[in-house]
Amino acid sequence: MLRIRGIYATALTGLLDDFGYMFTDLTEKVRERVPSARVRGRGVAVTVKDLEDKKGVVVVGDPELVPHVAYAIAAAVPGSMTVYLEAGPYTTFLVRIIERLQEGLYVVKLPGAARALLSSRHPLKEGELTAGYVVRPGEENPLLAQGIALTGTYVRLIEGGRHGVSEHFKDTALAAEMLTLAQMTAPEGWGVRIRSAAQNATLLEVASEIRELSERAETLRKVARERNGPALLAQGESIAFIHFSPDAAARLDSIRNRYSVTAPLHHLLKSTGVKQLSDYVDRVELEGSATFSEMAKLYAGLFRKILESGRVRLVHKKLPSGEFSWQADACLAPKGVILLSRSVRSEGVYDGLGIHKIPGDKILSFTWPLARVVAHFYFSKEGEAKGVYVNVNTPLEVAGADALKYIDLAIDVVKIGGEIRIIDKEKFETLVSRGILLGRDAKEYTCLVEKIVDALSGFDAPIEVATRLLEAQDTCFAGEPLEEYKYEILRNMM
Repeated sequence: MLRIRGIYATALTGLLDDFGYMFTDLTEKVRERVPSARVRGRGVAVTVKDLEDKKGVVVVGDPELVPHVAYAIAAAVPGSMTVYLEAGPYTTFLVRIIERLQEGLYVVKLPGAARALLSSRHPLKEGELTAGYVVRPGEENPLLAQGIALTGTYVRLIEGGRHGVSEHFKDTALAAEMLTLAQMTAPEGWGVRIRSAAQNATLLEVASEIRELSERAETLRKVARERNGPALLAQGESIAFIHFSPDAAARLDSIRNRYSVTAPLHHLLKSTGVKQLSDYVDRVELEGSATFSEMAKLYAGLFRKILESGRVRLVHKKLPSGEFSWQADACLAPKGVILLSRSVRSEGVYDGLGIHKIPGDKILSFTWPLARVVAHFYFSKEGEAKGVYVNVNTPLEVAGADALKYIDLAIDVVKIGGEIRIIDKEKFETLVSRGILLGRDAKEYTCLVEKIVDALSGFDAPIEVATRLLEAQDTCFAGEPLEEYKYEILRNMM
């Protein structure tokens, strides 16, 4: 059974109800909006909740169900990008210590060639084998804590952990009884985390599971002593991170509207994390007074407010992992285009272009609200053109009260002199082959890359290229709901 929380709860409950899933612990509002949802009171197999930045959801829980739920969502919501990790929280490995980074933190070797970080309260030696369980999953360098973790239906047993109760536990008296039971039955040196499913179990059932997990832990200890290299000791939960681009947010608006009055740009506005906006959206939906032009004007206002200081921060996110921010002076150009400018302060080589970076160089960049590209033009301090780099990305969106954000799609187009090249195409294809970017979305971006080549072939002036790139987006993404949003927002930017 699924537990769903967050700003996407109504849309995803309706969507997954259509796929035949059952639910538990739905909020009263969601139950009213999706009366067909089948609710059972016993056990949570998978939890779906907002990502920290509210630009998507995390799906975590039963390893057999997580990929099915995650890819069901991705398949039904174009514009979704999914990173699935089989080794999620509480998965336990036998790892080998490679080196000590600092007190209590080590680099360790996992099965295969992968590496991770391990936190430990005790000193460890290089080459030593020890057990560790995942506390922060990740494609690169996941974080483990020393010890074994085992997950049951009602409890989780963690070596070196503390006794505790799930935040979803509603009966405080029963929670106190469960904690007392944990103190009486847990093996010494182990913590018991009472899961929300225990609310529907008897004390006898919970006590029995604690004993079963304790016996299993002892067996794993013996297995670990007999191993001579890194190995998987116990599967914990699996986890998937589903990133909702603005395209996906627009699709989710349509799905949510089947169950409750939903304002245009509902999820885009909610995902900014600006509380006043979120409250306003709730109010106009309750009144039934939300209009397309009004919501577009609100979102355009967010862009304008971020730009009004003359300086902007852009968050460049990469999948399956990685993120960095860059800053630039910013102003509005004609037609709602955003002009960004930077001065180079250090020597080096420009990534992708392969040409020298010299202090005093200028970089002019063009983009716009919901743009699928950021075009960078490089000039020497004397004003001589050095090259062009067009980054291909998910639509540019507002991220909080002071930043803009996009997800880099790896593939880019560069121009040096008269030569135009498509770079990192294999990385783009890897996103598709791994199921991070679905094929139907990849086709539209492949079209865009081809049109970028055409735009760079026929024009050199930055503003002319920017105009042609806007037209290229129109051509390749014609019919997408977001493109209608884009032009209404651009109209309100002028």
